[in-house]
Amino acid sequence: MLRLCNALTCDHSCGAYHAAVEDSIDQVVHEVWGRRFQSMEGQVLPAPRADLFLAFLRIASPTLSDLLQVNVEGAYMEPRSTTSRSTDEDYAVIWLAGANREKASHRLKLASHGLSLVRMEQRYGIRVLATYEEAAPTAR
Repeated sequence: MLRLCNALTCDHSCGAYHAAVEDSIDQVVHEVWGRRFQSMEGQVLPAPRADLFLAFLRIASPTLSDLLQVNVEGAYMEPRSTTSRSTDEDYAVIWLAGANREKASHRLKLASHGLSLVRMEQRYGIRVLATYEEAAPTAR
C-alpha cells in the first residue's frame, strides 16, 4: 500500500495502492523522516535492544483513508496535523480498557465508525473521525 500501482490492467491483487481516477498522484510516500529505534516507554535505544521502530511518513493526502485501514500487526498509522506537531484534530481515539491486540481487532470489526487500531505502549484503541467519537459506543 505504500507503493503506487500505475498498471492499467491491474486486477488490484498486487497489494499496491490504486489511486482513484480523479486523484492525480505520482507516489504514495513523499518523505520518510524521524526514524528511530526505541523501548516501549519511548527511550531511544540501539536497534538490537529496541522494542519498536518508529518512522514518520509524509504521504499523498488522498491515500490517508485507505492507509488508515491497513491492519497489519506491528504497523500503526497516526494522522498528524498539517499546522502543528500534534495529532490531526479530525480524528479521535476510543481507548479499550484491558484489551490486547486480538480483542481490539475484534472490537474494530464491530465498531460502525472504526477506521484503524491505535496502540500506545500496551494500550489499544480504535481511531474514528472526531465527528463520530460520541456515536461509537460499540467500540467501548
